[in-house]
Amino acid sequence: DRLVLGGITYTSGDELQQLAWSDAADLEDFTTGTAGALTIGDAVGDISRMEVLGDQLAIFTTTSIHMMANIGGAITMSMRTAATNLGVFSRRCAVFLKGICFFMSREGFFSFDGVSVKEIGKVVGKQLREEIDTANPHQAFAYHHESRERIYWVVPTTDASFEVTYFVM
Repeated sequence: DRLVLGGITYTSGDELQQLAWSDAADLEDFTTGTAGALTIGDAVGDISRMEVLGDQLAIFTTTSIHMMANIGGAITMSMRTAATNLGVFSRRCAVFLKGICFFMSREGFFSFDGVSVKEIGKVVGKQLREEIDTANPHQAFAYHHESRERIYWVVPTTDASFEVTYFVM
């Protein structure tokens, strides 16, 4: 077990694609032992969400998805890019259920199981792309209603007559 911090500036620069992890023996030690840091080199957007997915850590930027695994040994962590040109619209636009992440991007609604990304809700994806106010991602969020077994997404729109649109899956 270790603590992983993301979306931070750990080394020089102001890149928010950086990650740091603690030593396995001390959650407060980020400088010795098996502690380490890295910058996600192929990330274009800042890290906006991290969540455990199976035995790995899913790392979402606005334009990509990465998976990080603790492999131990001299090379403590491994990183792989799971999706490019597709990320989460905002940190609050993802819901994790039973090993699957359901998320909204600027392109539509998707599910991600740690290996593959699948588009869900193709019909409403077109409406989302036409109406979404991309300048206000902080106003968008997802909510899982357990008893109804539904996910609700609330999305800011560019339409002056409606402040938000709701999508239900």
